[in-house]
Amino acid sequence: GLVGSEMCIRDRYYSDSDDLRSSASSFEAGINLSREFRLRAGLDFGALEAVAGSGYIAVDGRSRVSWQRPWLGGTWLLSPYVTIGATAAWQRISGLDDRPTGSVFAWLRPGDRLRFNASVSRDVLKVSPLALSLGIRRDAARLGLIWEAGWQGVLEAETTLEHYGDGNRRWEVILAPRWKLLRLAALNLDVGLRGWWFGYESSPQNGYWAPERFRSCMALAYGYW
Repeated sequence: GLVGSEMCIRDRYYSDSDDLRSSASSFEAGINLSREFRLRAGLDFGALEAVAGSGYIAVDGRSRVSWQRPWLGGTWLLSPYVTIGATAAWQRISGLDDRPTGSVFAWLRPGDRLRFNASVSRDVLKVSPLALSLGIRRDAARLGLIWEAGWQGVLEAETTLEHYGDGNRRWEVILAPRWKLLRLAALNLDVGLRGWWFGYESSPQNGYWAPERFRSCMALAYGYW
């Protein structure tokens, strides 16, 4: 029989100093067909806008390019320690032919304090009207871990390798240790650091920022109740 179902709606909007504006919405629904298998489906859609003369408008002169992405997926609980999943999607971009995208992923839990996640995906780069109008394919492979150490600490780490359809390559490493500082009935507080490094093989001027090397380190605080 059916074990449970859920629906989720998300909206996101941002603008930056280059006068790039992005809006995105998503609708997702999931249903448990058994205790081991969950069927998921959704629709993502949005648009990217740039100011005329900014260097980020579409190749045909449009300042706004919209996109839609209907998708279908599922997750399988193989054991208490292994979950695998996949999604298949159809990427629609105004002014371009439709194209298939998707992902395959796995979550591994070899112990109570250690978890791994890995994925391989294909999508289209959505960072500016120019990049989107070029339909730049992005193939990505990611590996991450979460380790809950015995000294009240948690280490999250992730590494990513990406290959773009315009011949460019990108690498990324994230390290984010945090410590459980406060545990009260009304408030939990963690403090930590986040190191972020990434770089590109080249800078083809195709509507996305591609530095040879970037690094950032931040101090963070997480409060929840």
